[in-house]
Amino acid sequence: MREEVRSSAEIKFALSAYAALNDRNYVKFFKLVAQGTFMCACILHRYFNQIRFETLKVITRCYMAPN
Repeated sequence: MREEVRSSAEIKFALSAYAALNDRNYVKFFKLVAQGTFMCACILHRYFNQIRFETLKVITRCYMAPN
């Protein structure tokens, strides 16, 4: 990609959202959703159920009694 495309705010936002999702940093992901434009939030809405499911798996694993 050209430098002006790579340094655009939209691409930086997309890379930040991807990094937060990839790192399983869900708090950062949802903060980015809140900071972004309405269109960005609509696009990222696709990942909400996936994130909620993964978060519930982590919480369940943390609080489950050992066998």
